[in-house]
Amino acid sequence: MFIFDRAISAYLADCKANEMSQHTQEMYARIIGKYRAHCMHQSMDPVAPATAADYKLSLAAGGLKLQTIATYLGVLSGFFGFCVKLGLAAQNPVLPDLMPPQKKLKAEKKPYSHLMTQEEIIAVFQATKANRGHKAFFLRNRAIVLMLLGCGMRNAELTDLCPCDLVFGEDDGAVIIRSGKGDKYRQTIFPMPVQEAVKAYLSSGIRPDGLTDNAPLFGIGQTAEEWHKINGENLSITVSRFIEAITGHKAVRSHACRHAFASQLLSSGVKVQEIQSVLGHGSITTTERYAAMLDPHAPVKKGNQVFNSLLAK
Repeated sequence: MFIFDRAISAYLADCKANEMSQHTQEMYARIIGKYRAHCMHQSMDPVAPATAADYKLSLAAGGLKLQTIATYLGVLSGFFGFCVKLGLAAQNPVLPDLMPPQKKLKAEKKPYSHLMTQEEIIAVFQATKANRGHKAFFLRNRAIVLMLLGCGMRNAELTDLCPCDLVFGEDDGAVIIRSGKGDKYRQTIFPMPVQEAVKAYLSSGIRPDGLTDNAPLFGIGQTAEEWHKINGENLSITVSRFIEAITGHKAVRSHACRHAFASQLLSSGVKVQEIQSVLGHGSITTTERYAAMLDPHAPVKKGNQVFNSLLAK
């Protein structure tokens, strides 16, 4: 008999032992938990291939993109593969044929559709008050969005950030990322407008008194004892709502801010190697793909500019 909770505990313990990042562990737990809830709600056998197939259909019906469905099924396949090896499950219900075809996954990849315009970025930076809601929460949300837009941080990097990771200063301002993707250490920029937004948030009273500089910068809780870091999914929802309220642009989540950050550096003439450093990409190839996705027409534009300027002489 398959005991779901026992299997989940064993799998997550193994992930931790393999030193997977906290963000990855949380993502795996969330995806497996959603599958468990589906099985319980539908009263279906979790290790039956028909159940996995039914779950895939429910993901598609929920409007998830093929890439996201592939991610969900991939996590479940890894989980059940682990369970089979330990004798916790009789079979892996995620059969190879259930995975979306690679050809369709590649066809779905398009230039980033939610990239913010420069005018929208400026509007967010210049916003000074909320149309509705508590002013203190506006200051917190603005600080969150500006750190993503102005520092190029990942969602998980921002949720892990503490005040001790911030270096204030006009010329040498920096944000220290102690546990980036792959647990890599790096520093990224900390522009003055972002510094001012963070200072305003810290003065707002949302962050309880008595917290040390090693406590999460952005968190939830009324007292120092209750304070804990904000959930990554909730942070992304907060970002989306804030940007939509200011610009009207919908569905701009936290990772879209990272793309907008890279786009601004790229369009301002910053070298790809320097963008790679602040983004924390392990390979320059990743940054180059990032740049191509941001502006797939860049080679055409640059080619036109060369000949247009030549003929204008």
